Amino acid sequence: SADDDDSAPAACDDAAVGAALASLASWPQQITCGYNANLGTASAEHRIGLSWDAWALSGSMAVGTQYVLWFDGSLGQPDQVAGSLELETGSNLLVNDCNDALDPFNQPAVVDSWSAIAGSATLTVVAISPPSGPGNPFTGAVALSGVVIEQDGSPGTTCTVPDATWTGFYMGWLPG
Repeated sequence: SADDDDSAPAACDDAAVGAALASLASWPQQITCGYNANLGTASAEHRIGLSWDAWALSGSMAVGTQYVLWFDGSLGQPDQVAGSLELETGSNLLVNDCNDALDPFNQPAVVDSWSAIAGSATLTVVAISPPSGPGNPFTGAVALSGVVIEQDGSPGTTCTVPDATWTGFYMGWLPG
């Protein structure tokens, strides 16, 4: 019989990163602010940070609007905006995400970083918080599809990121 278990570890040149990515869809730490979504393991030893260009998203929004980051270097793809996806390894990685008052005595320690080189990340507007308009808060869903990351400084060292979707991210800018 065929193996239809979708929880197989991602193909990865780094065993620790591959093992962490195998459970990506259930990473418990999820922090959003502005047009950034940060996901982390329970121990905060692995963190994926996604960022969409705020200027591209500052126009009028409507439920169902999608903003897509394409990581293969192509330009002019449907709904394409600028942004990034980076995976970091280390310790205490989520401590200052979305924090306006950084604690100089409690800093993340980044050991290694990986950047997206293929695939896409889509941010979909699910609900608009009143009053609607440019930059106002909204609830979004984030989906990764076909993402491959490459270790910074080590060309050819890659990991496949499992496709995943998260809903209920509160994003945008609060007035004031």
